[in-house]
Amino acid sequence: MSIPILRGRNFTPQETVSEEPVAIVSAAAAHRLFGSENPLGQMMHLAGKPVRDVRIIGIAGDIVTCCIAYGKDPALIYLPTGSSTRGAVLVRVRGNVESERRGLDSRLAGLVPGGISDIHSLDQYRAAGLYPFRAASLIGVAVGGLALLLTVSGVYGTVSYLVTQRTKEIGVRVALGATAGGVTALILNQSLRIVATGVGLGVALAIGLSRLLASQMVFMRVFDAPAFGAGVLLVVAAALAAGYIPSRRAARVDPIQMLRCD
Repeated sequence: MSIPILRGRNFTPQETVSEEPVAIVSAAAAHRLFGSENPLGQMMHLAGKPVRDVRIIGIAGDIVTCCIAYGKDPALIYLPTGSSTRGAVLVRVRGNVESERRGLDSRLAGLVPGGISDIHSLDQYRAAGLYPFRAASLIGVAVGGLALLLTVSGVYGTVSYLVTQRTKEIGVRVALGATAGGVTALILNQSLRIVATGVGLGVALAIGLSRLLASQMVFMRVFDAPAFGAGVLLVVAAALAAGYIPSRRAARVDPIQMLRCD
């Protein structure tokens, strides 16, 4: 598993076979049990079955062995495992993993009938642990995409309606000598001011909610710049389109006809 030995050493083959009373602890366990003291060479009393005292010979890096949401394990103790130990064994294979798994299963079944309950690859084990998070991620993407679509359509519809309501004003400005480009720039400037206020409030609320969720979940970033940036750009683009299209259309209409129709 490529777990690094930060200090001390690994188990020797003799210690593994004879199950010597030695142990390797994780960095978090060393800090939790011994603080700033050097744990190497220290004796540690284990209250399990059987009860025994072991000597610490190494410190390993912290890893995740359970649920990813819980983060790295707060304390791990590694003991040499011999033939009398029951539990899970990690086997490194070369070549095709599935064919090696089937071959290993058949060989072990012949050597120890009924002694092996299950053999699966590390990728399968990891995929099973990640499945809830992947499912939640897909659901979150779907809900977020729908919310973004509703936001963009709402912004477009609102800004477009407000600009359309100012058709008479646009006609008056054009009749007084304003150019189509000047009218469009004015409408876009005013529309962006409204949208900027909404975007600012929305981003502030989103960051606050992200901080709340990040405090409850490990490996979640508080500020995802690409996601926030894409959302802001889409909303601003919708506002620009909603302001540009109707204002440009109204500025091109003959102001005399526009005022007569009103």
